[in-house]
Amino acid sequence: MSDLIVRDLSVHYGGIRAVRGVNLEARKGQVVAIVGPNGAGKSSTARAIMGLEPATGAVSISGREVLGHPTSMRASLGVGFVPEGRGVFGPLSVRENLLLGGYCIDSKLHTKRLDVICELFPVLGRRFEQHASSLSGGEQQMLAVGRALMSDPAVLICDEPSMGLAPAVSKTLFATLRTIADRGAAVLLGDQNAGRVFAVADEVCVMRLGSIIARGTPRSLGSPDELASHYFGTDSGSSAGLADT
Repeated sequence: MSDLIVRDLSVHYGGIRAVRGVNLEARKGQVVAIVGPNGAGKSSTARAIMGLEPATGAVSISGREVLGHPTSMRASLGVGFVPEGRGVFGPLSVRENLLLGGYCIDSKLHTKRLDVICELFPVLGRRFEQHASSLSGGEQQMLAVGRALMSDPAVLICDEPSMGLAPAVSKTLFATLRTIADRGAAVLLGDQNAGRVFAVADEVCVMRLGSIIARGTPRSLGSPDELASHYFGTDSGSSAGLADT
């Protein structure tokens, strides 16, 4: 059974239909990616799955239907969420930010989870008592992922994780997301950086104007430039917002 099952998911903002009948699944040990340019509907899809946007359709987490239930229920069922823009708490220390992510687990497990996160992101262990606002953009993104991992989620949802990051930093971050999946989580990520996505994903869903217009393995979809040319009518991934940056 898939840890995350999404069926006929639609999101409306007034009269605008931002997401149109999306279907996808993610199993433990798997990275499933939604790739598309800005405005494709990636963030609306991620936020709707997490219960942060009203939606219609069906969302099942570990066998339980959650659409219509609060975000807190989804977190308690084992979903970790990394929002677009990171959303770290600047005045709080790195350690305090991480502990906020562990609010729904027994406090006796906090030390163990902190050790796991510092293994994945050693730089965070060296910055434990620093204010989050003093971290670089890449370090803040690592902190956002680490915070989501504090509850040891079965499903990790990452919304635009490469946004604003230098190429070397985004490469390291995506490799860590692959490691997280290999350790047993189901990872769903939405990003416009097709080059990074293709390097780690098992399945890629191509999104345009709120709809999934193609899906397959990175190999079956071709290179990012081929994807942009075929599905978005451009000559390069860069012009479609899909470049490996």
